[in-house]
Amino acid sequence: MSLMGYPMPRPLPQTSKITDGKGWPLERRPELACCIGRVAAIWSRIEERLSSIINHLLGAEPRRGMTMFQALSGTADKVAVLRALGNEYLSKDQQSRLNELIDRFSSCKSARDRIIRGHWYVSDDHPDALVWADPSDELVGASEFWSGFQSSGGFQQQVKFARDYARPRPNYLLFERGDFDETIEDLRTLGFALTDFLIDLSQPQAQSASAEG
Repeated sequence: MSLMGYPMPRPLPQTSKITDGKGWPLERRPELACCIGRVAAIWSRIEERLSSIINHLLGAEPRRGMTMFQALSGTADKVAVLRALGNEYLSKDQQSRLNELIDRFSSCKSARDRIIRGHWYVSDDHPDALVWADPSDELVGASEFWSGFQSSGGFQQQVKFARDYARPRPNYLLFERGDFDETIEDLRTLGFALTDFLIDLSQPQAQSASAEG
């Protein structure tokens, strides 16, 4: 459960079908598609806040600090740099607060990744929702098909295999507006908390506390 208390996305009922209609799925649910865009946009702000914290701890010029932040290859590297700088320059209380923010960042990143990296479909049985599928599930299904297709024999056997092939059903999830709002609110709250932390670091009393720590 998130701060807003919305339910988690629920499995698509087995009786519901994925619709193969004209147009891309997201174009058929524009209001929900906009929520995916909002998740992406807010996340870019969160990463900017993390970069600003690193800049502050390094005393770096903002553009150079952002360049360094973006050059780090993965989230684990970015978090490791942030923790190391926090342990070096922050007081114990500030380190504890930063670690709590990093934990929240990791949790929010998992929710963000699921939305941004998911494969999206629609079902006419659920006009107020988008249908999510895990890309890894679909990759497994595609690999099974082509493995069976190539090993089934000659051309006629391959045609028969393709015609009779029953594609494994992915573990589809239904995302309704409340499910997107849940993640968006968590991201917004994290962004505000990172901003507050950065502001506190910039205060003279924070700097003196850091020196004493």
